[in-house]
Amino acid sequence: METLSNETISSDTFSLNDTDLKKIVINPITNTIYVAGDSHSSDFTGSIIHVIDGSSNQIIDKIILKNMDLQSLAVNPNTNTIYAGGTIQSKFRNRNAIKVINGSRNMVTNTIGTKSIGSPIVVNTNTNTLYLATSNNKTITVINGTNNRIVDTISQAGHIDNIAVNINTNRVYVVTLSSTGSNMNVIDGTTGQIVDTFLLDTMIFAIHTPVSIVVNPNTNKVYVADSALDNVKIIESITVGKTPVDIDVNISNDHIYVSNQISGDITVIQD
Repeated sequence: METLSNETISSDTFSLNDTDLKKIVINPITNTIYVAGDSHSSDFTGSIIHVIDGSSNQIIDKIILKNMDLQSLAVNPNTNTIYAGGTIQSKFRNRNAIKVINGSRNMVTNTIGTKSIGSPIVVNTNTNTLYLATSNNKTITVINGTNNRIVDTISQAGHIDNIAVNINTNRVYVVTLSSTGSNMNVIDGTTGQIVDTFLLDTMIFAIHTPVSIVVNPNTNKVYVADSALDNVKIIESITVGKTPVDIDVNISNDHIYVSNQISGDITVIQD
C-alpha cells in the first residue's frame, strides 16, 4: 500500500493544544475535517470540535459543546450534518444524547436522547441512517437521519468496541470484545442480520488493542487502528503516530486520516 511517506501534519499547524484529541471525521464534499475532544480551557467544561479547511489545513471555526463528555463523532456529507454523541453532565443528573449540528452554520440544531451510553456512531449516507453502538447493553441503535428518530435496536453477542459501514454494499462492521480477543461481525444493513463473523485480534498483555475501524467503500477495504502497536492494519501494518485513537477516510481522494492522541498529530495515508 502506498503512503504519503507517512506524512504527519503537526499539531502546531492545527493549534490543537487546548484539546485532548479523541475523534476525527471528514466531509469529502466540503473538504472539511472535524477533530474533537475534551477541552483544556479554563473558560468552560466540555468538548470542542475543531473545524479545519482540508485545502489549507487551517482551523476555520470551533464548535463548543459545554458540559458534554464527547465520546463519538460522525458526519453525513450529503446533508452536511455532524453528529456528536456523549454524556451531558449537570448537577442534577447526567443524560446520554447525540447533538445534531448544521455543518453550514456549525451550530447545534437538535438533540437525540439515547437510553444507553453510546460510543461509536457511523452513517450510511445512501440510506441516511445512523448506527450508534452501545457497549454497556450490547446493542446497536438505528436512527433515521431524516427525522432524527430511533427506528430499531440490533442486539449483539459481546461488548461492542467499534463499528463502520460500507455505504455501497450496505454492510455494517461491528467489533465485539470477548475474554480472548476481538471479533468482527458483518451485518446486512437491510435485514439487520449477521452474515459473517471472524476473529480480528487476540489480546496483547490483557488489552484489547483495536480502537477504531473505517471502511473505504471505493476499495471495500477495512482499516483497523491499533493503539497498542501504534499502527493501522488491513492485512499489512502502517506505522503512524503515538497512540492512534480515531480514523476516517476521504472518499474523494482515498486519503486516510488518523488522529494520534499522545503525539498530538494527524497521520495522512494514501490508499
